Amino acid sequence: MKKTIEILKILYRAFGFRFKYIGILLFRSFIAALMNVTLWLDRIFFPKAGRQKIEDPLFLIGHLRSGTTFLHRFLSENCDELRSFAMWEMVFPALSMRKIIKPFLPLVKNMSFDGVWDPKIHKTTLLGYETDDIALSMRYFDGLLSWIYFHCWENYEDDGLFERDLVKISGQDKFPEYLQEVHKKNLYGSGKRMFSKSFSLLFSLKHIEEIYENPRILLIIRNPLEAVPSMLSLETKVQESLNNYSRQTPELKERFLKNLYHTSLFYYKMFDRLADEKADSPNYLLITHKQLMTDFDSTFEKIIDFAGLERSEKFKKALEIRSEKQKSFKTEHVYSLEQFNLTEEQVRKDFAFVFEKYDVE
Repeated sequence: MKKTIEILKILYRAFGFRFKYIGILLFRSFIAALMNVTLWLDRIFFPKAGRQKIEDPLFLIGHLRSGTTFLHRFLSENCDELRSFAMWEMVFPALSMRKIIKPFLPLVKNMSFDGVWDPKIHKTTLLGYETDDIALSMRYFDGLLSWIYFHCWENYEDDGLFERDLVKISGQDKFPEYLQEVHKKNLYGSGKRMFSKSFSLLFSLKHIEEIYENPRILLIIRNPLEAVPSMLSLETKVQESLNNYSRQTPELKERFLKNLYHTSLFYYKMFDRLADEKADSPNYLLITHKQLMTDFDSTFEKIIDFAGLERSEKFKKALEIRSEKQKSFKTEHVYSLEQFNLTEEQVRKDFAFVFEKYDVE
């Protein structure tokens, strides 16, 4: 409840009072109560789920619009030994609640969220695999997604304060601990390995190494000239649905874009620092979006060997089909730096450390 009030205060300062804020408060109160009750019921009806072992979990981490969704969905759909979260499973993480909801899933299997996320940028359905950050947002109304959707409307005059708040909000220990709890439920009785895709877990990797057994961390990095405007395009379209972005004052839109850009720059710096620290670790593998797009076969061989995945006939066939598609793949998502008052010169200067160290072009 405290976090919801904090978010509503941010929205009020940016846009003034709106009646839908009452709806947000009621919805968040309902979701919090539902999760608290059903997760508690799991202790009674599914006590063994809490003791489920998580061995050799695989984590996929990278900046938004870096190819994480493609890689996550491809592995989740075609590698039967891995178990990820579908959207509906993050909304209803308790096994007791899933028992009630599951019979009704065929009725909503084609339900999409095209009104929020542009399907040309990011297609989202209830049954589709999604980032674990949604699970954190549903549970706590907090984390990196909360930062991007809400906190970026705040007026941060001091860069140091901005970055401290970003780390504080995105790197809370309770996030990987909660994901551990609900991934146990997801794995219960399946005999599979945990597979987590998250943006915000970049800020929690030290704690992940402490609470998980032999975690494998797959890092992916993309050319900032592509990833940053793509992320800005995605989020401004989301804000159009949530907060009538196009109708806001130029000053307010400029503030939002400035904060989003600053978030990306800081994220890349954190990513670079981590990549340096873990360069020699056998539990970390760094790939680039460029490698995934232009050298699909060799890149996937590295991923398979690193993660210790089985080459089943289904998996090998899927790899062959995808490899052919990659040769002619073209995205429908069209965007430009100029849309967001950015120039290539500025991005190259701000992200010089990326272009100097990583083969992203």
